[in-house]
Amino acid sequence: MPNTNLIIIEVQVKSEQDFLHRIAYRTAKLLSENLNKGESYQNIKKIISISITYFNLGAGTDYLYHGATKFIGVHDKDILGLTKTQIEQFKINEVKKIFPEYYLIRVGKFTDEIHEAIDEWIYMLKHDEIKPGFKSKNIQQVSEKLRIINLDEAQRKAYDRFMDNRSYEASMLLSSRQEGKREKTIAVVKNSLQQGLELEVISSITEQSIQEIQEIQNSG
Repeated sequence: MPNTNLIIIEVQVKSEQDFLHRIAYRTAKLLSENLNKGESYQNIKKIISISITYFNLGAGTDYLYHGATKFIGVHDKDILGLTKTQIEQFKINEVKKIFPEYYLIRVGKFTDEIHEAIDEWIYMLKHDEIKPGFKSKNIQQVSEKLRIINLDEAQRKAYDRFMDNRSYEASMLLSSRQEGKREKTIAVVKNSLQQGLELEVISSITEQSIQEIQEIQNSG
């Protein structure tokens, strides 16, 4: 099986009675769209579906649900596994890793208690806020973007002007550096010409084309 996962992330604000059906449809559609006709079924991609809902999806008390496919024996209650040959061929060790997996986040049910990394992200989704002590990977980088998103109109305009000025200054600095480098190259070319070096040699030294060197030569 390929190592590349396909990830669906969907945020839903308004309640939909058939939202679970929608999740099932989207994963099935994505699964079929990423397998070419005639291609071996073992090449299907693993799909991870993450649904973030701001309404109470289904009946339950938790704020985070995980769904994965398991085949449980009707009589023996054992979990169907893969053979040694299948494990070696598909490079996976569990049947559930073939099938889509689902994560359902019910933001409104989150109690603001942080027990693990995912809770910091759910807190951010609920409150549009990232606390300084949050430590999950990359979350503090998101904090700055979130701060910008929450600026009012006047603050946003001031921020945009500041960033435009920074871009202009960076562009001018880059242009200045490029111009300085160009002037040094021209000086090296002229000096090499005065020394009587062959054009091919000058080209090798300066990484300029023969035509560029001739243009510098003709410009005096």
